[in-house]
Amino acid sequence: TCALPISAEYFALDDKGRRAIGLPDVDTAAYTDINAKMVIALSAAFEATGDARYRQRASELMGTIVNLARRDDGTYRQMMSAKSSQTRIRALDTTESPITYLRAQAFAGLGSLSLFAITGDLTWLDAANAAAETMLRELRDEDSGGLLSSNRPGTLPDGRTLRDQPVIDTGAGVDLLNRLAAFNAGQWSDRYALKAADLAAASERALRAEIGRAHV
Repeated sequence: TCALPISAEYFALDDKGRRAIGLPDVDTAAYTDINAKMVIALSAAFEATGDARYRQRASELMGTIVNLARRDDGTYRQMMSAKSSQTRIRALDTTESPITYLRAQAFAGLGSLSLFAITGDLTWLDAANAAAETMLRELRDEDSGGLLSSNRPGTLPDGRTLRDQPVIDTGAGVDLLNRLAAFNAGQWSDRYALKAADLAAASERALRAEIGRAHV
């Protein structure tokens, strides 16, 4: 364990100097989006191999995500579990945080949908639909039409509101909507297809016009 907070002073040291102080703590936090990506990978492994162990593990892991990260209103926390540490460069969000993050909603939705694809259990399709509706309800930026990184906007040094629209997370959201358009039928399919196209166009506009702080 590192004896000093990780700071510019620490990074200014060479390897020998850093090791003399101690190595930084291993991050033991459990993130919703990272675990959901594992569900997607396990589902893909089952589809590729037919090995039922992958399907079982995917089901168990998605169940854990729901139990630890899904709030009563259906939104997902960013953190499934977290233990604070004085040696972290940046403080962790807490499991009790009220903030809704795009990354957690998008990947929890994709994880649920991947599980529906290999099980046929409509519970997971409903969960994916709910995650998509959360994105559209809580995270849509009224001015640009794009998806915000969270429902708690920051503030720039000049006092303007920071409308952060992360490209990768927006892409995950668009991917979720496109996939839902394929899995759903009728008006729901049309709704998600149109929303996906709108978000993709808004993301491109945000990049071109440098709205907020859209980043790759």
